[in-house]
Amino acid sequence: MFDRQFRAWFDANPDALCVAAVAPEPAPRQGADRYRLAEPAHVPRYYGIPIQRPHSRVVFCLDVSQSMYGRGIEQARGELTRTLSAFPSSYAFEIIAFNEHLRAFAGELVPAHPVVKARAIQWLRALETISYTNLYDAVETAFADLEELFRAADRAGKEAVVEILGSADSQGSQDHNLDLARRRALGVQSVLVALGLSDNRLRVSAEVHGQVSHQGDTIWDATYSRSVSFRAVVTEP
Repeated sequence: MFDRQFRAWFDANPDALCVAAVAPEPAPRQGADRYRLAEPAHVPRYYGIPIQRPHSRVVFCLDVSQSMYGRGIEQARGELTRTLSAFPSSYAFEIIAFNEHLRAFAGELVPAHPVVKARAIQWLRALETISYTNLYDAVETAFADLEELFRAADRAGKEAVVEILGSADSQGSQDHNLDLARRRALGVQSVLVALGLSDNRLRVSAEVHGQVSHQGDTIWDATYSRSVSFRAVVTEP
């Protein structure tokens, strides 16, 4: 009886009921896996690149040379501020601002505690764009943490590679911007090689307007930007 009454009511009021799909509960974790932290509910992104490991360790290298004056530094500062604000406390980060000199926020990787993040954002706002660019020293400083990661991966019998992503904004032609983004990535690659990293550990890609062009088929929805990012990825051999 109730079914017929409900059917009649629903036929007369089709927009009055909203049905939500309920996902099944995940199976309980087994063994040591049950102690692992879950991924953040909202994965932080930096220029569209997901930073999604529960204990991510990130070093940001920020160009504060004269070439970044005006719109460039404001865009970079705003993107980094949004990324830091989204970091959970399990993450660790450092910021290296560079022109002809280096200036580090903390001098080491620090936990993304709300108070620390607030200090970092205030530090970012005070940065000025002066002088010329010294990329080598900035990458060398950031690379110090990668070396320990490679050693740990080697000891565990795993493979560690560095993914380098060069980006360009929307000004100019697509082909020119893609070439510019790739040359930016290759510039960082050459610095890493000069620092002693083998070519076979490097994966170079370039993006324009949120599209990635490289040997694989991954598409990252990236914000238009002038930047280069690199990250270490550890996989089973």
